[in-house]
Amino acid sequence: MRPRVFASVCCVAFFLFGCATGNSRRGNSTYTAPSPDDYLPLLPHQSAADQWESQKRPLPPLPEDYGKGEVPGVSVSSASSEAGEPGGATEVPSTPLSLKQVSPSDLEALVDSYRGKVLLLNCWGIDCRPCVEEMPLLDKVLRELKSEGLAIAAVCTDTQSRTDDISRFIQQGNFTIDFYIRAPGPDTAFRRAVDPEYSADPFSILFDREGRAIATLGDALSEKDWRKLLTAAVKGERLPEIESEYVRYF
Repeated sequence: MRPRVFASVCCVAFFLFGCATGNSRRGNSTYTAPSPDDYLPLLPHQSAADQWESQKRPLPPLPEDYGKGEVPGVSVSSASSEAGEPGGATEVPSTPLSLKQVSPSDLEALVDSYRGKVLLLNCWGIDCRPCVEEMPLLDKVLRELKSEGLAIAAVCTDTQSRTDDISRFIQQGNFTIDFYIRAPGPDTAFRRAVDPEYSADPFSILFDREGRAIATLGDALSEKDWRKLLTAAVKGERLPEIESEYVRYF
């Protein structure tokens, strides 16, 4: 056999042998691709809106005084907007509110400013149906327990471009809740600063009077459950069981 032909045959044989041994190594490899279960978070990451729809819960009733009076704790800016009156509600304000901005670096100071009170930090959005539906319920419970040391700080996570809609909702509600708005910046950075498991609105953290987180809630609750939970918190009692897989106690 000629040297050139012999060399060609050897190269082909070596290539085929290499492919065979390579396949054998891959077939005997102990590595297996991770399954989705390997990355399951502590809390299910389903949007609150989807959860709300899947449970087909009826709309909660509004407090009797919903939509009357002024909103404490916020100021009105000089800018104006011409907004209509949706759904025949009370008269819509013509001036947007000036809400204090909260950045990720401000969260610790915000919680510390409520030290001595039981604080519910509630993150919500104006387009989040569960958020806006439970806000009057939270406010109703706050009115009942405020004298016992309860405070609620609601941080709207929407952008500044939604100021008119946010203002309209807050001013119509006659809320005693302290409202804030997320400062401009990445939404993911804000969520991570609040809690690593914060994936969708509404998301709330309950703090004791020393500023320690004692519970997180990744879902909207009924008025009954909020009253039961927050009453126990202000009384310093053991937190009750809530029928929601999105509630975590520390």
